Amino acid sequence: MGLSQEQIKQLMKTESRPKTTTKSADVSPHARPIQVGPLRYNENDARCASKGCSGPTRISVGGVPYCSTHALYKLNQMLITERIDDCDCNAGKHSMRQCHIKGCPVWERSKLVGVL
Repeated sequence: MGLSQEQIKQLMKTESRPKTTTKSADVSPHARPIQVGPLRYNENDARCASKGCSGPTRISVGGVPYCSTHALYKLNQMLITERIDDCDCNAGKHSMRQCHIKGCPVWERSKLVGVL
């Protein structure tokens, strides 16, 4: 059974309850998380800063926008230059210190550790 006309009028006359919201100056329900480290995610689209690429990206490394491929290269380069300072082979120089040959101190050290 449906509602009578009087019941409908009474429902329409009743005031709706005010919405209660909690407003806090310190905490927002959609607060952004703190990003730590050189890799940052952005909300705005940008173009890759690598020469000849200009692909779309929403990430940046050290404040410079890169596509995911070039960001990976840049992060690897930052990690390698931080940890490997004694590379003296041509393969290391031309591969951004990612490949090494026998005789290079980095190759000898990684052979002892069992990486290669």
